[in-house]
Amino acid sequence: MKKNISLLVLAVVLGFSSFAQAASTTFYSHPHPVDLQMQNGLGWGFNNLPVDIDYDVSGLGTIDSAYLSVALSDDIDLFPRTEWADITTINGRLQGPHVIRQEIDGNLPKWYWEIDVLSYLNMDFADELRFLLNAERGDFEFHWAKLTVGYTADAVSAVPVPAALFLFAPALLGFFGLRRKANA
Repeated sequence: MKKNISLLVLAVVLGFSSFAQAASTTFYSHPHPVDLQMQNGLGWGFNNLPVDIDYDVSGLGTIDSAYLSVALSDDIDLFPRTEWADITTINGRLQGPHVIRQEIDGNLPKWYWEIDVLSYLNMDFADELRFLLNAERGDFEFHWAKLTVGYTADAVSAVPVPAALFLFAPALLGFFGLRRKANA
């Protein structure tokens, strides 16, 4: 019985010697309000706005998720109307059905979308995520964008696991030997 408890203690100690910790970090685009409007020949602003988010995920560990959100607000219209925004490309690739155009409402910035962009990230070194924001109908204001990256960071052990095993195992064997001498 005592031997089983000792082996269980050994397994628990070795199990906790290398564990992982989940975390997340956020990268932002440069904040600057920019007017976007559907081009109809009467107004000013942009119809398509390229937005860049610089990121570096190379030292974070294992990347589990990455989501893109965009902060937009509506201007105050004298004649209220429905206004729509869309993201047409990410890193030059056309979007599929998972990006749904959004109706922009309210004159305070709100976060729109939470697009899964994990497949667009370069995991090896610093890079940028570029997307094209489109005014489909009406006009609104772009404020900033954020890229939220979820990752699992490997915990650094104070003593490397192989060295800890070689130091810990003889100590346990010594305790078993002392226990046998005391029982004999």
